[in-house]
Amino acid sequence: MLRSLVQVGGAARSVHTTAIRRSQGGSVFSRLNPWAKTPVVTPTEATEATETTTNDTPVPVFDVKYTEEPQFVSWKAYPPIEDLETLSSTVRSVVLETVADTQESQWETVSLREVATKFSVIKETMKRTGKLIPNHVLNDIHTAGDVLAYFNQEKVQTTAAASIEKYFEDHQDSLPANMSFAPRK
Repeated sequence: MLRSLVQVGGAARSVHTTAIRRSQGGSVFSRLNPWAKTPVVTPTEATEATETTTNDTPVPVFDVKYTEEPQFVSWKAYPPIEDLETLSSTVRSVVLETVADTQESQWETVSLREVATKFSVIKETMKRTGKLIPNHVLNDIHTAGDVLAYFNQEKVQTTAAASIEKYFEDHQDSLPANMSFAPRK
């Protein structure tokens, strides 16, 4: 405890003060808190974390291990198969591998009404060909030939969508006057 004299308005008064000790790395409140824990650094940890130079100044050592994340691998083939003959042979091989007791001459008539068989055939076909079959089409697929027919139909629809300008030119006289084709710029 310290005593100091303070002069206030000509009269000397003594004031009692105490020195506040701070704990290492903490504040007054951490010293008063019985649950506050101070980190204990052992001398071996301190020497492992720093290296010394010729000037005896510690240099921090960063032991960072870099790992490369694997690239995202798609579950389907890329680029998608466009050739109809290759599509047909791929669907045929999937059906022959997946469905037991299938004859090679009648693979297109194999029934896909059983849900597990239909799922495995369509999943493996989409994986190998890179082409998707949307959900709304799945109810219309009952045989392996329907899967192949969908891929053939998809090819025809893509070709037809590309010729919209030609359709407008060919049917200009039968279309209403307010309908015209404006190509993108």
